[in-house]
Amino acid sequence: MALPYFGLDIGNHSIKAIRLDSTDINTRLVGYAYGSTPAGVLTVQDDESFKRLAKAIKDILNSSNLASVKQVIFAVPESHVIRQLMHLPYMNDEELENAVIFEMKKWINAPIEQMRIDKVVIGEKIVDNQRIIDVLGVAVRIDYLDRYVELLSSIGLEPIAAETEGIATVRAIYPQATDLTSTYLIVDVGSQSTDVSVAFKDKLLYSDSIPYGSDSVTKAISQTFSLDLIKAEAYKKTYGMIRGNFGGKLADVIEPVVDVILNDVRRSIDFFRTEYSEIPPQRIYLTGEASNMPGFLEYCKEKLMIDVVITNPWQNIEINSADAANLKKNSFAYTVAIGLARKSDVF
Repeated sequence: MALPYFGLDIGNHSIKAIRLDSTDINTRLVGYAYGSTPAGVLTVQDDESFKRLAKAIKDILNSSNLASVKQVIFAVPESHVIRQLMHLPYMNDEELENAVIFEMKKWINAPIEQMRIDKVVIGEKIVDNQRIIDVLGVAVRIDYLDRYVELLSSIGLEPIAAETEGIATVRAIYPQATDLTSTYLIVDVGSQSTDVSVAFKDKLLYSDSIPYGSDSVTKAISQTFSLDLIKAEAYKKTYGMIRGNFGGKLADVIEPVVDVILNDVRRSIDFFRTEYSEIPPQRIYLTGEASNMPGFLEYCKEKLMIDVVITNPWQNIEINSADAANLKKNSFAYTVAIGLARKSDVF
């Protein structure tokens, strides 16, 4: 029987929704929706933008086989999340709850009562004969969450949970990382930002959002060669970073933008090689809009000197042939929505 809820990812360019049927034997796609996000509605916080976004979500869902499903889990973008990895002395659950709030206060520039603070317990270890708990603290503004609850409720949906994009991404990708005994990174190159997640098994250890993404590459090509954005996008997707194309001129424009992203990725690798020296990062999984850009995979391998693979979030999900054909064009866009739809601890 299909799960009674779907995962909803509202991005700058597109809105994605996924519903799954998950059993001990397999996971099967039973519903999905995809459509464009109205321009500017996520950057302008006014009533008109609120109404335009609500209508867009409703129209997209009503034109899909998700129209009758009311319960929803929605994603919180990493750019709106404050997160901190903590190493705390062992304590009981109540003490840990209070300790996480106390520690997170150091990183939050707002009254604590205005924040929703949660935690992800990574695991335990022994350091200098002391029992230590590794915890990821996560904080989001309550008014930001309330805005989305109100938005979704206004179109007849029932929000039952919210989750950061990083946590959802790890849940979506982990079925392909079960062979690893070490930490790994997921680099999700979106349209306007790149999210970097570090995970161990199915637990998120760290996440960050870099304000450069696929659009940054397109704009650089457009400005350098005086092309409109549509043509620049086509050049990026067709020729990418391969130096044999156009005498390397296109690669010369793209590489500095990609280097900004990879510098942040490298910092994450170096940090976790030091912080978790017993389980250093072993592999990078690429996903998102730019992961299939020609030459991008090879460039990442060369610059980061670590195993890098392009991952498909659908790899462990059963899909009928008709849906597979429809999903092919935007398959990488659904990673977060898939991770949300896989969430099981909501009741």
